[in-house]
Amino acid sequence: MRQLKIDLSELELAFDSGSEMISYYLDTETGEVVSIMEAFNATVRNRRLQEQLERAIGGCGAFRYFKDVLLDHPAERERWFQLKQDRLHQRILVWFEAQGITPYQ
Repeated sequence: MRQLKIDLSELELAFDSGSEMISYYLDTETGEVVSIMEAFNATVRNRRLQEQLERAIGGCGAFRYFKDVLLDHPAERERWFQLKQDRLHQRILVWFEAQGITPYQ
């Protein structure tokens, strides 16, 4: 079994958040627990927008503020929703596999 250094307090926060609006994942290379919003923000090229989103993530009502900031940036907003949808799809496929279910259409 491969050992990985993980910040357990961050992992506990992710599991305990109980929010369906904010998703977290464990980076299996670094052991870092990252919110999907932080992961998206790391891909934004506009530094000013990146700083705004960083502030949005850190505060109360982060998901709502995050989306509000993206309202003025339609291309990035669309990219955010696509990333969110893709990650949700991945989580569903993993859940199917864990349950021994093979989905078909």
